[in-house]
Amino acid sequence: LTIVKGFLVGFVHTQKRKKSFTMVSPAVKKESWRQMRGMRLVMHELSHAGNKPFAIGLGFCLGVSMFAQTQFGDEMKKESTYWQSFHAEKK
Repeated sequence: LTIVKGFLVGFVHTQKRKKSFTMVSPAVKKESWRQMRGMRLVMHELSHAGNKPFAIGLGFCLGVSMFAQTQFGDEMKKESTYWQSFHAEKK
């Protein structure tokens, strides 16, 4: 009888705790990744250890592309068929 009584007390306590957790307003609950948008979601995802290599690779590619873009001078633009076809002013 004591075991059954202890079980019931624990069960009722657990149900009260579940009910009190679900009664908390949505504004008070911690925001999950499904509610995040923009940079908050990006920073949240990059904080996971499994995404670190991806973040490093993405950063490297962005760095190399920015460096290449800054080195693309006027002389290279004159020699570029693509640049002359689509971006140069027609005279």
